[in-house]
Amino acid sequence: MAKHKNSLVSPCFVEEALKPLLSRGIDPAPLLKSCGIDAALQEPVTISSYGKLWRRIAEVLDDEFFCLGAQQMPRGSFELLCHSVITNLTLEEALAGSMKFLSIVLQQPSARLQVTKGQASLQIFQQVPTTSAFTYTSPR
Repeated sequence: MAKHKNSLVSPCFVEEALKPLLSRGIDPAPLLKSCGIDAALQEPVTISSYGKLWRRIAEVLDDEFFCLGAQQMPRGSFELLCHSVITNLTLEEALAGSMKFLSIVLQQPSARLQVTKGQASLQIFQQVPTTSAFTYTSPR
C-alpha cells in the first residue's frame, strides 16, 4: 500500500465530495485547510489529503454515504458493516450481507446480487436518479 502513498486525486472528485456540504450551506474552506488542500482546487490532491477530507465530511454531515441514500448513514455504520462480514467464508456471502446491511441502513439505493457460473454481477436500483461522480450508470 505504501507505493500508492503519493497517488493523486483529481480536483473534480474533491469538488464532488464537497457538494453535500455546499447544498447545506456549509463552508468547506476550513475542512479543506485542515486537510492541507488549497481551496482553489486547481491542482490534484494527495490520496492522503483526500482521505482526510472524506472522513471529515462524513463527520460534519454525520453521513458516511454523503447524502446519496434515502436516509443518512450515521458515522460508524461502515465500520459496523465491515465487522459484520469479515468472518464470511466467501465473497458471495460478504456481498449478500453487505447489501442486506445497506438496504436496512439506507433503504435506497438497493441492490441485487446475481452469481452465474462463478461470475458475480451487482445490479443497483435507485428510484431518484443522481448525477454524482460517485455513481456509475452502465451503458445500455
